[in-house]
Amino acid sequence: MSQIDVQLFGPAYDVSGISQCVREIALALYDNGINVRLIDMPDFNPVKTQLDEMRAQKLNIMQRNKLFNPCVTIHFYPLDRFNGAFDKDSIANIFYSMYETDRIPYYWKLILNSEGVKDIFVPSEFNKETYIKSKVDRYKIKVVNLGVDLEKYNPNNKP
Repeated sequence: MSQIDVQLFGPAYDVSGISQCVREIALALYDNGINVRLIDMPDFNPVKTQLDEMRAQKLNIMQRNKLFNPCVTIHFYPLDRFNGAFDKDSIANIFYSMYETDRIPYYWKLILNSEGVKDIFVPSEFNKETYIKSKVDRYKIKVVNLGVDLEKYNPNNKP
């Protein structure tokens, strides 16, 4: 199987939880040899985070990366920020959504059920059921847990 590149769309430099997820996913892919192009959303949150030099350098490299292979585009941000344009050169447009409520806005359903969206990643079964109850195509929805930073959340760490 040939190499697949990843284009990751989302906020990367602010203090939000979504931004932290985007950074961790981008860095994990990069550190595992995947060619990643990171497209930041600088207006997502004006409060920026402090990054160590190595992480900042890797993120900057990913922002300048070119894609050479077929790519998957991952949209990792709330759908109210979606500009309506799918990446038509991607072999798949995937949305990761962390909307934490018991229903989604109607227009999100229209976006997610469109032909331009291949898959929808959600962090839990609760989210999956929320989207299904909101009439999103159940076959597109995949539960992809985000995991836990075991170095940060270690019971042996001192408060």
